[in-house]
Amino acid sequence: MAKYKKRKDGRYAANVVIGFDEETGKRIYAPTIYAKSISELESKKSEIKVSLNNGTYADDKGTTIKKWGKTWLDIYKSSVEDATKDRYEYAIRKMDAIHDIRLMELKKTDVQKLLNDKSDNPETQRIIRLTLRQMLECAIDDGLIYKNVARNVTIEKSKKKYSGRRLTEAEQKAIASCDFELKEKAYIYMLYYTGIRPEEALALTKSDVDLKHEIVHINKAITWKDKNFPVKIKSTKSEAGNRDIPIAASLSPILRLYMNELNNIYLFPQPDGSMMQQKAYQRFFDNIRGKINIKLGGTNDKKVNGRIKEHGIKATDLTAYTFRHNYASMLYDVGVDVKEAQYLLGHSDISITLNIYTHLDENKANLKESIKKLKTL
Repeated sequence: MAKYKKRKDGRYAANVVIGFDEETGKRIYAPTIYAKSISELESKKSEIKVSLNNGTYADDKGTTIKKWGKTWLDIYKSSVEDATKDRYEYAIRKMDAIHDIRLMELKKTDVQKLLNDKSDNPETQRIIRLTLRQMLECAIDDGLIYKNVARNVTIEKSKKKYSGRRLTEAEQKAIASCDFELKEKAYIYMLYYTGIRPEEALALTKSDVDLKHEIVHINKAITWKDKNFPVKIKSTKSEAGNRDIPIAASLSPILRLYMNELNNIYLFPQPDGSMMQQKAYQRFFDNIRGKINIKLGGTNDKKVNGRIKEHGIKATDLTAYTFRHNYASMLYDVGVDVKEAQYLLGHSDISITLNIYTHLDENKANLKESIKKLKTL
């Protein structure tokens, strides 16, 4: 057994050779190991030697989860979309319970407990697990650790219920009779009869609309980081987002008329011709919703000293995405199969489309049951 001297702090120390420099032939040492007893020190040395023989030796260089999270974001996720990066940053913030744990000392139980403590929010659980798994895989590649303890942790199975709704009959009638400006009508009918996402609609250019073949080409979207951040063009939400959508008979004449008068590369630009900024879009859509609201019997907001005194709102939950959900419902109504609906809606995962169709199936079944009951009264 090697001879060791006790340090002033009462501990013993040792160094273990883990390799040799290829150019100089000099020994490469693992970080100095410390122990309160010689037997403990020998045990730690043995652990390093066994891991070297097994090819599982790693050195995290004292890196904590929090520190590695920042490094991982800066190096491996520098080119992701702003919204994606925001989700990663959110996930790392939510790992605060394990922030100070070193990478090599992180255990599966630490990760599972962290996720269990977030059981009230399955989506947060999912994002944390996804992010941590990626972080640890990159740490393995960098030789900081030799295994990913987040690989087999479990989370609550998300029970997502379809929350969208179709347009009511009253809303459909109101939209058909609204005194929209031509640009407003072209936009709202584009959402209505193609089901595209608003960020896809605002990225459309004249060349994306093929009136000869009655097709709208979807191949990009816009993104805003916040209300004051310049608008940017990005790819669609996923590869499945790239699609060609047929122009419906009700949409075609409005698009033709609008595009004949449009003197701009973008289909729905700001008044100065540039791409729609977030604040401008909010005003644009609020104005559309306000007109629909009045047709439904609502009134304009009344303000007293700058504060809303009376709403008179009838279309409280009407959003741009309501038209997308309504389009999905129309596909279901006319018998478009799930696979084709998935393509037209640009869903990357068919389970999303199935969720919508299942919801519509249930509603249809419930309606039939209600009619049966009413006939017995």
